[in-house]
Amino acid sequence: MTRARATLFALIGATLTACVVAANSVVPGKWPWIAAAAGLLAIVAGLWVLSLRLWQLSADLTDTTQASSRAVASELHSMQVILNRFPECSLATSGYSMTFANLHVLMELLDETEPNTVVEFGSGLSTVLVAAWMKRRGRGLLRSFDHDSRWADKTSRHLAKHGLDRHCQVSCVPLSTITVQGHTVDWYDLPRDVQELSGIDLVIVDGPPSHEQAMARLPALFALEARLADECCVLLDDAMRREEAAVAAIWGQHLRWSESYTIAGATGLAVFRRRVTSGGTAADAILPPPNREPTSV
Repeated sequence: MTRARATLFALIGATLTACVVAANSVVPGKWPWIAAAAGLLAIVAGLWVLSLRLWQLSADLTDTTQASSRAVASELHSMQVILNRFPECSLATSGYSMTFANLHVLMELLDETEPNTVVEFGSGLSTVLVAAWMKRRGRGLLRSFDHDSRWADKTSRHLAKHGLDRHCQVSCVPLSTITVQGHTVDWYDLPRDVQELSGIDLVIVDGPPSHEQAMARLPALFALEARLADECCVLLDDAMRREEAAVAAIWGQHLRWSESYTIAGATGLAVFRRRVTSGGTAADAILPPPNREPTSV
């Protein structure tokens, strides 16, 4: 119970007590004055509590506005950085698109890890960014899977328009029901040639949409686990949402990766990374990108 509510209840109790005493008073002439005083106290208490509540709402609104302003500024900065370096990333976005802040993290990880083989679930801006990065490097292959034929076609046309399709293949595949870790979900019906991939350096998980089913993105890691390179990185978009946070927790428990972190922001981005130690053995470790505050997944 807050202090304001406790004070209000105390004053109401005092008011009721005063009314009872006045009603039983042997001097009837005092009743109107006592009742008026008690009523005035109750009104003052109510107004005081209301003012405190309004002040708290105003403070909360100010905090929310400031946080939104910082998020918008971060998004605009990341968008400018990415478009200045990769003008090809001009694909129209949707409400499901990866934010530019998360794309900025992806771009930094591409520069650091320099992957050759990338698999992505959910095509869009991230597809264009990876393909543009690979074109600049003159090497690499990205396999992107999407269940939405219209969005897959839109991404494919944009890649072809900018000459990025040499390093990227977008495939539209249906969703089929599978059970993973006790959860039944609709997951991409991957073609058989995906099973022939090996040494996958980077996995980007931005689909299927989690608002349509619980734990929608859980199967991604288990579908590709045997195909991952010794040094690899797995990204989970929208990691601040409850379902994705639960997915990240299950992944961490399954792989027993010693460290992981989430980039805070409008949607959040969970990043898992495995590297090879100096002794030549695979070790699970996560290295936060520069100038960002890591938080535990």
